[in-house]
Amino acid sequence: MINFSFYSSIKLRANIQSLFNVANVILFFFEYIFKSAFWIKFSFFAKQNEFTQTSIRIQICFIKILNL
Repeated sequence: MINFSFYSSIKLRANIQSLFNVANVILFFFEYIFKSAFWIKFSFFAKQNEFTQTSIRIQICFIKILNL
């Protein structure tokens, strides 16, 4: 009985950890989508030198999305 409860607690922890990993990936994905939308929105109001920095950030963002 003790061994069974120990095994079930390990299995439960593994399931919870996998759920957290999936949630982290989803949050990571949405975070970069919203950040890219934010950068695109404010790039129209930025100056020329800030615009180049913004476009570089957008490119890095989409590279990170593709690397998921």
